[in-house]
Parts: sequence; structure tokens; C-alpha cells
Amino acid sequence: WVAHIYLFLESSKKRHSATKDTSFMYIVRRFAGIIAPAAGAVILVVFSEHALLIASMFILALSIVPLFFLNHVNDKPRKAPLPARTFFKETGTLKEYITYGFYSLHADVEAIMWPMFIFLALGTVESVAFVPIIVSVSAIIFTFFTGRMKKEYHKPMVLVGAACIAVIWLMRLSIDSTIFLFLSVFLVSLFSIFITIPTDSGFYEKGENKDALSTAMYRNLFSMAAHVILYAIVATMLYVFEVSFIVAAVSVFLILPVTYLFEGIVRSRKVAAK
Repeated sequence: WVAHIYLFLESSKKRHSATKDTSFMYIVRRFAGIIAPAAGAVILVVFSEHALLIASMFILALSIVPLFFLNHVNDKPRKAPLPARTFFKETGTLKEYITYGFYSLHADVEAIMWPMFIFLALGTVESVAFVPIIVSVSAIIFTFFTGRMKKEYHKPMVLVGAACIAVIWLMRLSIDSTIFLFLSVFLVSLFSIFITIPTDSGFYEKGENKDALSTAMYRNLFSMAAHVILYAIVATMLYVFEVSFIVAAVSVFLILPVTYLFEGIVRSRKVAAK
């Protein structure tokens, strides 16, 4: 994760279009999320599990090929990552990373715990297979338009996305409906774009102007910290689904006060500087 984000930042430095580049990267990821399950299913039905394993290894090997054509990218950082105190000296930078950490808690539950819950609730593998397809189709369409939003709309987008996802998690805890299980996946995938595109484009802008390696490293650090916190909590609980859903709801809700708190600190510092 650190390496591929670093290469992405280095390859898009001269373009100065972080938001658009981020949206197209998400579109490519989501498109792969549609193609991969379909192709895997065809190989599995027509051939065998061994053929699927070999095909996966071959495709993974092919993904290395484009790296040999990145001649314009400096793939060897010239200096070590910046110390945390230096990198997070600006209050706005710390806000973006804390926001990403809280969002990562939700994303882990959404990507792992929620499909497991659907499988146990409905008892079929096919029901889980619909999840990545729903997420990918809805996200591809919405990501394209979100990537064209102006920078001044980023903060309202994050606030709206966080509030809506928190409400959906609370509805998931109270509504017992098969239709809503899948409808909520569609809605969450849409509102997640409200958070991921502004946050990641903010990261990439700082990577272009500040230090690409530090940006990628600290982004991965906050993401991994979210993994550790979530699984440490779930491992000590008996009702893992309910607890993980509550953790997800609380984490996205905390994005709201974090955004307002740090915005107030930034304003007060600017006033004091004047």
C-alpha cells in the first residue's frame, strides 16, 4: 500500500489534478471489483479451483509489467520520511489523517463483517457475491461526478457522507429486512465516496507539495491502526456483529466533531497570526 500510493503520487505530481486523478483511480478499482468476481466464477465453473488459482497468479504477475514503463517516476525516495512532529505540524493535515482513521474503522466493518453477517443471515454464498457488484456499480457512477467537484465542496461532502453513513448503521441495527440489507450496501457505497474522494485527494495534494513517501506511509499507519483497534475490540466481545456495527457507527459519527474542532483551531491560529 505504501509503495503503490507513493508511485501514484510521484506519477501525478506534474498534473496538478489530485481530485480527478483520485476519482479515476477509484473507478478503476471498482471496475475491477465487477470483473474479478464474474471472471472468477466463469473459470471456476468451466475449469476447476486449480485453474482459478493459476489464473489469479498469472494476472498478479501481469500487474508488475506496467512498473517497467514508469521511467518518468522516481521510484527511489531521495530522503527518509518526515518525522511525525514535522509532518503533522499543520493542524489541517492531522485532521485529514484522523478522519481517515475513523473512516477506516467503518470501512473494515463494511468490507468484512457486513458481508459475513449477510451470509449468516441468508445462508447462501450467492447473497454475498452481490455485495461487491452493488458496491462497484454504484461507486463507479458516483465517483466520476464526485471527482469533478470543486475543492470548496470537500468539507460539506465529508460531513454529509459521515452523517448519512452513521444513520444507516443505526438503521441496520434496528431494521430487519432482507431488501434493506442490500439497499444499505448501495447507500453506504455512495456516501463513502463523499468521504474517500475529498480525503484522499487532500492526501495526494500534500504528497505533491510536501513529501510523497511520508504521505503514503502515514496514510497506511492510520489505516493499520484502525485494523488493530477494531479487531482488538471484537476479539474481546461475544456479540461480534452488534459490537462491530456500533463501532462503525460511532467512528463515522466522530468525523463530524473532528472536522468542526480542527476547523475552529485552524481559524483561531490564523486570527492569532494576523
